[in-house]
Amino acid sequence: MTLFGEIYLITLVLIFNILLLNFIIAILSNTYNIFDNRSNGLYLSKILSTRDELNYDQSYGAFLSALPPINIIQLPFIPVAMVFRYGEEKLKAVNLLLMQT
Repeated sequence: MTLFGEIYLITLVLIFNILLLNFIIAILSNTYNIFDNRSNGLYLSKILSTRDELNYDQSYGAFLSALPPINIIQLPFIPVAMVFRYGEEKLKAVNLLLMQT
């Protein structure tokens, strides 16, 4: 009878754990369904709020708008760009050179 009691207790603990896991999945699924409709609006509002920050800059526009593979080509020019002051003509020339390459 002790073996039957132990097996019964183990079975109840496993069923209870599976039931709790199903409750957690149901809660997370419900939360996801609630916020899924709002996610597109939040995404678009974030894009619109950062739109003004992504304008071309005459001094550093080439560094800011380059895609990741092109960043490797720009690595030697970063120390040169850091030496000049913002708005200086030499910095604008380096930026223009990088934008044309």
